[in-house]
Amino acid sequence: MTKRILFTFTILALLAFSLIGCTPTRKPVPPGPEPPRQNQVTPAPNNTGDAALRQRADKIAENVDKIQGVKRSHVVLNENTGYIGLDLEKDVEGNLVDKIKKEAESEAKKADTKLKNIMVTTDTDSVERIKKVADGIKEGKPLSSFGNELEEIGRRLKPSTEM
Repeated sequence: MTKRILFTFTILALLAFSLIGCTPTRKPVPPGPEPPRQNQVTPAPNNTGDAALRQRADKIAENVDKIQGVKRSHVVLNENTGYIGLDLEKDVEGNLVDKIKKEAESEAKKADTKLKNIMVTTDTDSVERIKKVADGIKEGKPLSSFGNELEEIGRRLKPSTEM
């Protein structure tokens, strides 16, 4: 009889261990990647100042686009500072580039007498940055949302202050 009780106890113990050992362990679910945060740009309630700057910039761009050798210009104004990026024709090189930059500066001064600093560039990266800012402003984003970008562009370019 003790063998029978011992046998039954052993079977019950094995059955209990197998049931406990076969259940999956409950691990906490690792947190998944957070959804990417989207920068929300809140338009300024009164963008009349930005609209006026955009009109001034458009006028300058229109004049600079007429310069021979300029394929397209991109202009951004911030108060009394103008950032002008020039896409030049493929055959423009050397001294002609400097001449076109000076002419663009002159046209900007003629078109807008409020400008104190004018920065003109033909550097591809800087022109692309100026274009992105100009496009953003045309889409209605406030100029203030591009403060860091304009600061970086300003560090890369040397302003012309000779008036």
